[in-house]
Amino acid sequence: MMPISVLILDAFRENLPWSSHYCHQALPRIHRTLKDVSRVKNIHFIASSSESTRIHADLDLPSVSVPDCMGAMTIIRSAAIQLGISAEHIMIISGAGPLISSESINRALDLLEKNETAVIYSCVEPDDHPCQFRKLYNIDSIRPLDMTDQTGTDGIFETRLIEDHEKSQHGVATLLAATPRGVFRTEAKISKGMVRTTFSEAYEENSSVHCVIKKESTGGEYDSEAFFEPVCGMWRRAQGSKKMLNDKDEPIWGRQAFPEVFCLTKHITIGTIETLTKTHEHLPNHPMQGVRLSTHEALLVDNEIDMLQLKLCIEGASQ
Repeated sequence: MMPISVLILDAFRENLPWSSHYCHQALPRIHRTLKDVSRVKNIHFIASSSESTRIHADLDLPSVSVPDCMGAMTIIRSAAIQLGISAEHIMIISGAGPLISSESINRALDLLEKNETAVIYSCVEPDDHPCQFRKLYNIDSIRPLDMTDQTGTDGIFETRLIEDHEKSQHGVATLLAATPRGVFRTEAKISKGMVRTTFSEAYEENSSVHCVIKKESTGGEYDSEAFFEPVCGMWRRAQGSKKMLNDKDEPIWGRQAFPEVFCLTKHITIGTIETLTKTHEHLPNHPMQGVRLSTHEALLVDNEIDMLQLKLCIEGASQ
């Protein structure tokens, strides 16, 4: 793989009095880390304001100015075009992550070498596993659904819930279907007055369906709860039960049996402008891979408490 160009996102924020001090302390550290990676070339710090440009000049850091740009991808694209690197792979480094290590950067580049079509992200293990997340709901109303007024493609059915488009409703619902084979239930989303579901039992002959419309509880008593189920299917609740199943439809017994999950972070991102745009816009089916960061290097400095933590980390490393 050819050496990769690096853009470091602007870390300076004019509304924070400690931001200039942070930049003087952290940006040279990030630059030194990147200089230790042999597969890195053309390191540039993005400056989105005149003060950022001045700070980079004071620190003798290579800089590219992108004033008057709004949005992360617009800024990255503008900087890449200026530098003539918009058609190649680019590594994006957060200016707010001063403890990132050369080892993690090299592991990210190793992943890229194995799959150059993927977007590489840094990631961390969450403090709480999302299998523990739940939402509480109160019942808003219950109404029958006319299952003859529906459209469907690829096993996904849409049924009109509210006729008045000016009163389009968004939310969630529980669908209850009484069929000759028994009673079935599932959760469904409501978007613009349409119930969207893969609930095939609801469309059986001689079935009747009721829609229980729910609103998220704001506190106090509640009527029902819903546990988090990822759209990727790593786990789900069994039909008509609280039992959880994995992606092989095997029962999951206990917290430790759930699959490992990771949260994407902004420390490292690698891709082309085209692939970065696709994942930034959450387009499906684009390959992504993650490099796991240690707790130490996962710090993102966002406030004065983070600044204190950074100071303690640097002092601890020097002892």
